[in-house]
Amino acid sequence: MRWLIAPFKIIPWTLDKAPWGVRKFVGKCLGVLWYDVLRIRRQVVIDNLAIAFPEKSLAERRRFGRQAMIEFCTGIVQYSHIPFLDSKSLDRFFVIEGQEHLERAREKGRGVLLMTLHLGNGDLAVAGLGLQGLPVHLVSKVMKAEWLNKLWFGMRERVGVRFIPPRNSSFAILKALKRK
Repeated sequence: MRWLIAPFKIIPWTLDKAPWGVRKFVGKCLGVLWYDVLRIRRQVVIDNLAIAFPEKSLAERRRFGRQAMIEFCTGIVQYSHIPFLDSKSLDRFFVIEGQEHLERAREKGRGVLLMTLHLGNGDLAVAGLGLQGLPVHLVSKVMKAEWLNKLWFGMRERVGVRFIPPRNSSFAILKALKRK
């Protein structure tokens, strides 16, 4: 199984050394490959866009779908940067707005629950909070492939993020909140 993980360690290292423009280009190429060549879940994307935007033409929904996949793949490329982040990276890569609200809530001696949508790169945001030394727990799906779990969660755990599986997670979330 180690041979499966090795490329996923070499590729992020290579991408981390590349300029942002190259990483963005790689994300775009991966998105086009995924959506237009391999067509992985393409019809699901188009069908869902038809529900969300019934007034849009098929050509517009295809364009939206392609752009969404490009953004998704660019996010994956950005995710590959996480293993190379450290506390010195905070000022360089993160702008945290409204942190005073988080601090004010924590001063009351309670845990804080942050909720977000799947917009932007939440993985980098979580990494930034973890690098600040904040106790971060993330509710995340566990994948069927054990090697992929080790890779996916291992990168996040390196920056201090702990995981809560989504099934029957209420008690674990309350417990994490109590620990503050």
